[in-house]
Amino acid sequence: LLNKGYVKIGWSRVAIRMLPKAKTRCYKCLKTGHTANNCREETDRGRRCFNCGNNGHNADRCAMEAGCPLC
Repeated sequence: LLNKGYVKIGWSRVAIRMLPKAKTRCYKCLKTGHTANNCREETDRGRRCFNCGNNGHNADRCAMEAGCPLC
């Protein structure tokens, strides 16, 4: 399929390409290069809101502006 560069779905012709390999991300500290099993950080950012990075609520109920949880 990659050599062809496209795939036909019904009457549509859709371009395809290989995606770059994703970096390993830790779900505890949210940094790349390791997993939660090997994490040495004491701060657990895994339960923070994915939208604003604050504690106490989930992204589906977040009314704040989006922000980086690492900053």
